Amino acid sequence: MIRIYSYYNHGGFKDMYLGTFDEDVDVKYFIPLYKVYEKRLAENPNDKKSADKITLWSSLVKIKELNKNSSEAYPQDASIVISHSGYKIMLKQLQNGTTLLAVRDIPGHADEFNRPSPFAVMLIGDGKQEYKNLCILADYLKNKENLSLFETFCSGVFEHDIKVNALQFHFKEFVSEVKDIISKHEIKEEKFINDRKVKLIVIPETLKAIDAIREQGLTKYDIELLYDTSGKKYPTHDENPTRNHVAHSIATNKESCNNEKDIWAYARSLEVMIQGLEARISILEGNSNTNGKI
Repeated sequence: MIRIYSYYNHGGFKDMYLGTFDEDVDVKYFIPLYKVYEKRLAENPNDKKSADKITLWSSLVKIKELNKNSSEAYPQDASIVISHSGYKIMLKQLQNGTTLLAVRDIPGHADEFNRPSPFAVMLIGDGKQEYKNLCILADYLKNKENLSLFETFCSGVFEHDIKVNALQFHFKEFVSEVKDIISKHEIKEEKFINDRKVKLIVIPETLKAIDAIREQGLTKYDIELLYDTSGKKYPTHDENPTRNHVAHSIATNKESCNNEKDIWAYARSLEVMIQGLEARISILEGNSNTNGKI
């Protein structure tokens, strides 16, 4: 099963659960005023306007706004993908064994000042076949022309329905398009291996690789494939090529390369320090449980 999520701006950015690929639904609606009219009708059962609104909206399939208590909420280690930038496309293995594919900064509808409101789409798949399908889709999207086509398509799947006064998501159209891409595309260049947390990350051309890695809380050894949106591929998990690339992202001279080595050494020392502090905290907590004080 593949679940669909979005981080979309409709009266403010909201985490939305859109549904699964298994559903047979044409359109879904996000109706922010539903609860307002529901409350009005409860207070005044003779309010015909509210009654008509509730009757109409109750007949529609709704988009769910997520919170921490939502049963459909995505895994905790997916939250940094939605909440932080540093990438354009990411294919990531989550701790619970599911696979995540996210595309961010998709141009949405323009606001009253004619500024497009960017949004993100995230797909999370459960099993081996879903993993394979998301790998195929990620491989397709890493091509600049394909990504542009996909973004143009996605820009139109959300729109405001004036008659209903709600945001509508063209659910069936979106699922159909994604399934069509997966069925027609083959991975020809390379395979995604299983021992790295991030199978693929595509970064904007304007962003340094080291900044993208840090923004997502990753290390260079977490990443299998790294591209930018122009299609340029960078080395990642091989020690020397990756180190050279990260140094090049900062500067190209020898002194900067040495500074970059010092940075990684310092980062490793911090990790050791944190581990020591965590161990000390555990001991102190144990003493507190035993003695009633620290």
